[in-house]
Amino acid sequence: MAQLGEIIDELAFKVRFFSLSLSRPAFSWFVSLPHNSIEGWEDLETKFHHYFNSRVMEKGITNLVDVRQRNNEPVLHYLQRFKEVRNQCYTLTLSEAELVSIVLTPFLDTYLELMRCRSADRDVVTSPQKSC
Repeated sequence: MAQLGEIIDELAFKVRFFSLSLSRPAFSWFVSLPHNSIEGWEDLETKFHHYFNSRVMEKGITNLVDVRQRNNEPVLHYLQRFKEVRNQCYTLTLSEAELVSIVLTPFLDTYLELMRCRSADRDVVTSPQKSC
């Protein structure tokens, strides 16, 4: 930001160029903000400090794996909750493929169970199975 010189005194430019000064967790937080949710520099500063100073404890891999889609929860809400937990994993380093795997595993488990139930409905099986 120092390269911007005098122009940085303008609060609107501070907001616009703020993301250039951010790295991993802070940048993830910034880009996950809803569109038009920042009203100005003071609002951004307040939200930033509230988010990063209010954290009780850093989240880890177990917290990510524990995020599950709730009954009747839209997928987008589930993904937003997952992103919120991921943004609190400040030191956790996972590849995009690993994150996708964590997100999709519950869906895959549900899909496989559904396919097993459909298969069981078509085939009359005498052996006991988990109810569908």
